[in-house]
Parts: sequence; structure tokens; C-alpha cells
Amino acid sequence: MNNSEKYKHAFDTINPSKEITADDILRMKEEKKMRKGNFGIRRSLVSIAAAVVLIIGVTGGAYAADLGGFRNTVDTWLYGEPVQAEIEEVSEGNFVIHYPDGRTRETGGVYYDSEGNAHGVTEEDIIAELDYPEVVKNEDGTVKVYYRDQVIDITEDAADGHAELKIKRGLIPLYVTIDFNGEESFTVNTSNWGF
Repeated sequence: MNNSEKYKHAFDTINPSKEITADDILRMKEEKKMRKGNFGIRRSLVSIAAAVVLIIGVTGGAYAADLGGFRNTVDTWLYGEPVQAEIEEVSEGNFVIHYPDGRTRETGGVYYDSEGNAHGVTEEDIIAELDYPEVVKNEDGTVKVYYRDQVIDITEDAADGHAELKIKRGLIPLYVTIDFNGEESFTVNTSNWGF
């Protein structure tokens, strides 16, 4: 028995229903065309939606790239006020912080592990550095330290060339030592364990 004989034998046992008329067949064909037409419209709408998402994704990615470097937004403090700053990695271990007032700050560098191998700092290191006291010498001669929402006037200590501060921050205070090396130069050292 070949394949065509097998098919004939299998389908000979099926009897068509007597209840189906020619009108029913025409109606079923029309319904099939309608379903097929709706599927074609849906397929077109899905294609258009995918194209719009792709265009938005590509242009949004290009905007976020900002000439090749991606920026991440972080919450931080600036002059005692909460702000959102953008951190941009310009090269391995080197970053630029963009503040909302237009100021930028370059930071970064390398650190050495216990075996003497150099490693570039990471974005996480830079974010941790943002929670750091900021010393500002104003045009009127006052010197202030900004830390989170605190502003501390150290003008008198700056005149002496050395300032030591204990800044409140939760359970463990932050101890800050500032040495003024000249008119515009100073060094800031911090510790969690006292002076």
C-alpha cells in the first residue's frame, strides 16, 4: 500500500456533515477573510510601534551618550542644598561631575593594591567622595565648610592656617582637619575616629 492509498483509506471513513450548506461555506470564507484582514492591520500597528520604540531608543541613547561618555545622575549636596549631579566618565579612572548650577569638577585617579598594581577609581568611589566636606573661600574673605545640610564658618581658623572640626553625621561623627597652605591652597583630611 503506497501513501496515496493510505490517505484514501484514512479519509474514506470520514463522512461530511449533512447540516453544512453552501451558504455556510461562503459565510465561513468571509469570516476567515475578515480575521485575516484584522491580523494584517494588527501586524502593521505592531510594526509601526516597534519602529517608534526603536527610534526613541536610538535618539535617547545618543542623547545620553553626550559625545561618547555616559552620565549617571546621583543625589548629593552643594553649598548645603540637596542637588542632583551628573557623573561622566571621560577616561578610565577619570570623571567629570556636572552640577546643576553649571559648575564642573574633574576628579579621579588611580589607587594601588597590596601588590603594587595600579587600578583606576570607579564610579562608586567617586560617589562615595561626593559625601565629603567642601571648603569654600568666598570673595568677601569668609571661609566656610559645607557638609550635607550643614554650613560651618571657619574664617578665624583659616587666618591661623589650621582648622579642626567635628561634624555631626549619624552615630559616628566626622572629624575634619584643614591645613591652609597659602592664599588659595588647602588640604582636607577626614577621619571617623578623632583628630
